[in-house]
Amino acid sequence: MKRFLLIILPVILLSSFALIKSSSKKDSKIISDIKNTKKIIDAEVLEAKVDNKIKAVSVDGSFPFDVSKVKDLEFNLIILKNAGVRIPSSPYKTDYKALKSLEKNIKEIEKVNMNYIIDVTSGPGFSSDGNISSIFTNDTEALYFSKMLCEIIKRHSNSKYFKGIMLDLENTNVLEENYYNTTKYIIEKVQKNYPDVKILLSLYPLSFENNFQNILVPKLSNVTLNGVVYFKGMSYPGYAAGYKTSLKLNKNILLSNLQTFKEFSDRNNYDMIITVKIPWTEKSDILLQDIFEISKMLHLNINIYNINSLDDYDFSQNKDVLKIIERNNK
Repeated sequence: MKRFLLIILPVILLSSFALIKSSSKKDSKIISDIKNTKKIIDAEVLEAKVDNKIKAVSVDGSFPFDVSKVKDLEFNLIILKNAGVRIPSSPYKTDYKALKSLEKNIKEIEKVNMNYIIDVTSGPGFSSDGNISSIFTNDTEALYFSKMLCEIIKRHSNSKYFKGIMLDLENTNVLEENYYNTTKYIIEKVQKNYPDVKILLSLYPLSFENNFQNILVPKLSNVTLNGVVYFKGMSYPGYAAGYKTSLKLNKNILLSNLQTFKEFSDRNNYDMIITVKIPWTEKSDILLQDIFEISKMLHLNINIYNINSLDDYDFSQNKDVLKIIERNNK
């Protein structure tokens, strides 16, 4: 009997080890499959985040533009600059020419299934040429401006391609505090009627020149902050002329400024976008490439100004800039 046990026991043990090893292999395979599945899911989530990144372009509604060209460059959002549908001076009548232009341009954009935001450049108390800016001291005009925005939103709020309104009252002669008091008043009036409509608020025009320090933006909901990198002229790397000052300019300075803006936005729970508004002259493609690289590092959305104004701020004729855009939008 003892001899039988001595013979059969090793066989049982070997069989048990084989079962354990087989089970272990299966468990390892299951664990490996789970890890691989997680990697695939993580990659898909990351890809989705990349796909959701805003790649916007400003289009000047007062000039003809080719929507198919915008789409070919793989932008996923058009910021349509258009005069307001009310004239700036009292009695703030409907501007039928601006209204007709707006509706025509939006029809063309929707025809190619593109998302858009309407950037209203004028209205009661404010003209885009800077001659009228009484809106900053006149609450009645600010109220009429908000009503005009509501008129525009009402016309397009049912469109799946309509993604919001941009408020960009560009005026460097008004105090920053007044700028934000007025824009806050307008935004809150609009949101009483359309709380779910996204509003892009351009920061005070001198924000970049002030290195995005001490931004006075009040607490607002459902608002995306638009930080404008604006130059009248530049030599890159080197120096640039802003609205009021000359400033040193290189990639490290761009990174520092944009990082400060991002930290402010994150701290105050704002989404953000950067608008690059520069003359597309010599070496502007190098600056744009640096901004693209910084945007990937900081996870920033970008709006490039613009594609059809037929002046130095129109990048469509600069082949080097077009190559940078094509490379980075893919």
